[in-house]
Amino acid sequence: LTMPKEGRIVGRKLLDYRLGLYAAPAYLDRFPKISSRQDLPPHRFVGYIEELLFTPELDYLPQVSPRISARFRSANLIAQLNATLSGFGIAVLPHFMASDHPQLEAVLPEEISITRTFWMLMHADSKDLARIRAVADYISEIVERERALFAGR
Repeated sequence: LTMPKEGRIVGRKLLDYRLGLYAAPAYLDRFPKISSRQDLPPHRFVGYIEELLFTPELDYLPQVSPRISARFRSANLIAQLNATLSGFGIAVLPHFMASDHPQLEAVLPEEISITRTFWMLMHADSKDLARIRAVADYISEIVERERALFAGR
């Protein structure tokens, strides 16, 4: 999600991807209607365990609102997705994950959108090896082909 500031790592930007707020109808039907960002603080959120974040780029909730925090926390994005699908609460999810679950509803899609970047990183000593180059080129090709998926719904 970021280029390292030190070490013998080289990288190239793959693409920017978008994230948004999502919830299951089972959650949205039981809790107060959300019309604006100001309606978010009383709601239940799903998110990361702050102490286990390997990069500040994953600390999404303060960007949504400084007045919210996660009631269900996991270092695993699949667990967060499953908690959201089960109707526990609202989560910041990458659009490319949410698109596989059409039952999820976007929450405030016009107001809340987060952008992050995927980088491909390689050690400087191995970046020119044929097998590394082949895999890197393949990943770049697939990502480019699927670019619309990362842009969001």
